[in-house]
Amino acid sequence: MSKMKDNKNKIIRTFLWGFMVVGAIFTLFLIWKKDFYMENSDIASDMILGKLLSQEGGILSENWFYSTELHVVHTQLLYKLLFHIWPDNWLMVRIAAAAIFLVLIVASFLYMTNAIGLKDEGLLAASILTWPFGQWYVRIVTFGQSYVTYFIIAFVSMGLFFRAVQVGRNGDKDRGNNVVIGAVYGILMAAVSFVAGLGGVRLLMICYAPLFATSIVILLCAHYANFAKLRGAREFVPSARLAFVNALILFVFSCIGLGINRKVLCNKYHFQDQFRETWRNFSLSRTLDTFSDAFTLFGWHAEVGFVSWQGLINCLNFLLIVGIIVSIVYVYKNFAKFQPMVQLFLVYVGVLTLITTVVLSCSNKYYAYYWLPVIPYFLVLMALGLFSASRAGHVDVVHEGVGEYINHYRGVICGLIAAAIALASVSVYADPNPQDIYQDYAITDAIEWLKASDYEQGFGMFWSSNVINALTDGRIEMHTVMDVDHIDDLGSEYPWLQEVRHTQEFPEGRFFVIVSARDYDLGNPNSAMILKLSDHLIYGSDSAYIYGFENMDDFVNARNALW
Repeated sequence: MSKMKDNKNKIIRTFLWGFMVVGAIFTLFLIWKKDFYMENSDIASDMILGKLLSQEGGILSENWFYSTELHVVHTQLLYKLLFHIWPDNWLMVRIAAAAIFLVLIVASFLYMTNAIGLKDEGLLAASILTWPFGQWYVRIVTFGQSYVTYFIIAFVSMGLFFRAVQVGRNGDKDRGNNVVIGAVYGILMAAVSFVAGLGGVRLLMICYAPLFATSIVILLCAHYANFAKLRGAREFVPSARLAFVNALILFVFSCIGLGINRKVLCNKYHFQDQFRETWRNFSLSRTLDTFSDAFTLFGWHAEVGFVSWQGLINCLNFLLIVGIIVSIVYVYKNFAKFQPMVQLFLVYVGVLTLITTVVLSCSNKYYAYYWLPVIPYFLVLMALGLFSASRAGHVDVVHEGVGEYINHYRGVICGLIAAAIALASVSVYADPNPQDIYQDYAITDAIEWLKASDYEQGFGMFWSSNVINALTDGRIEMHTVMDVDHIDDLGSEYPWLQEVRHTQEFPEGRFFVIVSARDYDLGNPNSAMILKLSDHLIYGSDSAYIYGFENMDDFVNARNALW
């Protein structure tokens, strides 16, 4: 019987590893086939910065307008290296970077879950993370790679934290050796969180602050248990103190890095301050809506036909969402019957979810994809609900009949989860771009025309600018402006995700100006003065007009002639 169980577990693990690999291959295939239609100026900016760093050297550039964060350890470092291999093939750089980041996501995630003692659960969750199961997950993590370093650093930090706590709990067994190992973990945690803090406040908000809050909750529970003389309080108190000390290390050193970011680095590099964000009025209904948004990221595909193949996939996806919710309820209902490290993890996920819900629902700036850093932990809870029924020592967690049923059909359930994720990914492949009013995907026809032209310099509004640079493999250098009618004013250059040099000098020679229907009413000549320069119109479609000029004097003379 034991041998059959071992064989069954081996088959399931082999299946999950295979599912993980297939998911990674499918993700890379999606990037290869859909890159031209998925690229946008926000995502392209990291690659432009990587290209700039490959020319300048170093890890940061004083010649770049960063966004709200100074990306010290971010995707541009890998792009920089890959551009030395493929200097004129930006798609190959993105695909290679995606492959490397997928490996790092899986490795760091398993490092964390193995530290908690959830190897099988971690494997199931990790196998899902390689698939493009949701539009925003693809947009922000696997294709866009905007959040990928946050995932990796958070997983590594949590893995170090849980290992440090476990070593401290085993201190009496080999005190001398464990003290050394604990010190090493402490140094690594300090280093990682310090570097994370140098980049900005994000990792503090999505990892270190919630973890520190978790440690305080645990410490208060331990204090109460000791006060009430509850059973196990003597062992609980030292463990709670260990969790607090190690969480404090991550929190403090992240704050130190953030302090240097705000007091030192901001004087040398160009980036905006996230501390300008403000709170809005609390609303219970908005809080509930915000929390429900988290579950739409598991592959739910909006704006598809109610009765269509993608609509049918939504039905299957709905069952997956229900399964995740049931698993979360089940796991927390049986909280007391899990091992201490798992309990610590469950408290962390609960605190992280609570903080995320409150912050996002009460923030004046909110997008559903802000939930993405929490999604991997929900996947672990789903897997924990599935596997805990059959794990040794946890058979009593559920009623015996239910436990035996889940144990018997565990492989089938894993297969159904895999099918739901795979079909959701196929749906995303068919329509990879989420509904987002801040993006402009309609100008691909204009970009095709520009690729065939001999222009090497151009001007455009933000959502029409960087994307052209990326999709022409850097051949066309774009100036991002705030107003297409006053490109002769260096003050009109947009100080956001472009070279600082653009605010200091004009391009020499021929250039074009692209005017997108997203930014201007192309049918109304009064929408922008440049629309009246019909003699300079070199391309026109429903999505964009392109005007060509021999030099800046040519533009100024043509525009001034209208006055």
